[in-house]
Amino acid sequence: NKNNNNNDNNDDDKENENINVSSPKSRLIKDNRSLEKDFILREQLDTVKLQNEILLEKIKFIETKFENEENLAKALYANLSPETINLPQRVGYLTKQGGAVKSWKRRLFILKDNFLFYYKKPKDEYPIGIIYLDDFTISELPPDNSDTTIKYIFKIDTKQRVWLLQADNQIDMDIWIDSISNCNKWFEVTDLQLQVKQSNKKSSNRNKFRISSYLSPGLDNPRNSIFK
Repeated sequence: NKNNNNNDNNDDDKENENINVSSPKSRLIKDNRSLEKDFILREQLDTVKLQNEILLEKIKFIETKFENEENLAKALYANLSPETINLPQRVGYLTKQGGAVKSWKRRLFILKDNFLFYYKKPKDEYPIGIIYLDDFTISELPPDNSDTTIKYIFKIDTKQRVWLLQADNQIDMDIWIDSISNCNKWFEVTDLQLQVKQSNKKSSNRNKFRISSYLSPGLDNPRNSIFK
């Protein structure tokens, strides 16, 4: 009886081994299921990408229906006074060169999404101008060695015109350039509960943060001179 029981146990072990070891057929089934899941996922991603592209085209079409940037901004935000703009990306004073008259005037600037508003005073009801940051480039202008007042100036080049803005110091200018370079478009923000990202496309203005250069060691780092 003991021998018979041992033989039965050995037979059971062999059956379990056969069950546990995956056969080529079962591996093939698993591989096919994995491929099917990958295919479905790719189809879903392609569908979302197409939907985003269509939605972006509709958004661009809507933007063209407004006469100017101010009307578009008024439609997007309830109020454009400095005290009521919700969660701006940056607020501060810059000196701006005029368009027709090339004089320099100090203005209060507020960056909200891809709108850069500027005002005469903090209590103004509306901005006196708007820089619409849709298709633009931004860069620092080299200082003029012959005129020490011409420094900390950066340029914003838009479809409408070229804007020259002057900060109070190097750090302030770098932070402004960082903030403007990396601003989100108005339809990408969570405020509107509408997040549309252009797939595999990044703005040419987006780059490393300039302010990170202050953390770089070394005496040859030009940013270190401001701490001397």
